[in-house]
Amino acid sequence: KMVFATQRSIITKFPHIIFEEETDQCSLLCYHLLRHCATFVKEVREEAIASIYLLMRQNYESVGSFSRVKIQLTIALSRLRSDSTDTSKNCSDAYLKKSLITLENYAANDADVFKTRFPDQVKEVSKNLRDIMRDTVRMNEVKKDKDCAMRVDLMYRIAKGYQNSPALRITWLKSMANEHEKNGAKCEAAMCFIHAAALISEYMYMVEYQPQLPQGCIAFAKISPNVLQECAIIDDVLKPDEDGMCTGGEFSEKGLTNLLTRSSKLLMEANMFESVDEVYKLLIAIHQDSRSYPDLRDMHKNLTNAYEKMHNMGKKRVLGSYFRVAFYGEKFNELDGVTMIYKEKPLPSSLRSLSAFRHSTKNSSGKISSLSLTLSVSTGSR
Repeated sequence: KMVFATQRSIITKFPHIIFEEETDQCSLLCYHLLRHCATFVKEVREEAIASIYLLMRQNYESVGSFSRVKIQLTIALSRLRSDSTDTSKNCSDAYLKKSLITLENYAANDADVFKTRFPDQVKEVSKNLRDIMRDTVRMNEVKKDKDCAMRVDLMYRIAKGYQNSPALRITWLKSMANEHEKNGAKCEAAMCFIHAAALISEYMYMVEYQPQLPQGCIAFAKISPNVLQECAIIDDVLKPDEDGMCTGGEFSEKGLTNLLTRSSKLLMEANMFESVDEVYKLLIAIHQDSRSYPDLRDMHKNLTNAYEKMHNMGKKRVLGSYFRVAFYGEKFNELDGVTMIYKEKPLPSSLRSLSAFRHSTKNSSGKISSLSLTLSVSTGSR
């Protein structure tokens, strides 16, 4: 108790050390507090979660939000999940979830912040951390499963949970791209790399304006309007270069170029020539600025090839078959009443696809109550 009381007293007297100076102190503190929230000792858990709540509240009172603490808690959870030391083995997911629920209760019953947005923000952070834990556990359970759709869906949800931590989100986007590519979904893999590139552009644009680089996510909107999801939420924007949000080699011109180049190759293989054109517009501007003439030569050759294929193939391009799948019945648990879109290779056998969907859902849900399936074929015409 004395250790936690001393820690809380120091933060109260010297908040600038945690909230205004470099993030190392805040990062280490969040990691160790979160780790103690998962310990088997009840008294330690109670003290640790009280310290986290005070940390959030003081951050909120200092700058009007607790973005720094929220970001560092998310990073701490990722580190805790990947930590294989003896210390992490003494942690329990169940106790950590209970501690996070206690955190919500503290905020809900705190009269001083009752009329502010603080309780809702704490609840949102707690739910996000618990969702990441749940999906990470399920991800480990289905690693060797043949159902690639389930793995990709879990990767998507985990990546979404890391939206306020760009480096971690990019890691999961790249993992999802590799999973798609391994299963022959070239277009989907390319889009994962495009999202990662858009996220990097968004944060690099916040740090420093560089005219040769894409000016944030909006520059990628013609490739896919979904990339606008990567736009930084104002509440979470601190100083990306100072708050440990954008670390690693990816957050550089070279990292951005590598992602765009890889996505363009996949889009070419997927016959998505219009999108290749848009990606190359971004790459050409970068290579023209650096005078990378061999790269420019190769890109113009590839563009010529893409234009010829677009002209020759015309409306004969078949890009894929899409199935709208609706689930009905209590056996599907949380999927009951949910409708999803699945993509298959061009012109697949409907019976074969239906059989695959039945096998996939039967593995996780037992006896099938009802499954509705509708087929749609996408061609190259726009």
